[in-house]
Amino acid sequence: MNPEQMVCVIYAGVNGYLDKMETSKIPQFEKLFLEHLKNSHLALIEEIKKTTVLSDDNDKKLKEILKEWLPVSGLL
Repeated sequence: MNPEQMVCVIYAGVNGYLDKMETSKIPQFEKLFLEHLKNSHLALIEEIKKTTVLSDDNDKKLKEILKEWLPVSGLL
């Protein structure tokens, strides 16, 4: 996992999005969430890679992505 991907996964954890998830599902979350980001939000990953910063705009985007994707992911 590269740094920009780590940022997205760690972001979910430290901001409480994984609090209700069984810990045994976290590796599956990582895999599925990164696949979702690569398939549907590659520009976000590329921007984090390019700027090496999680800007306020990217923070907002990650929140929106997690709020939309997690309920339909089947992991909660």
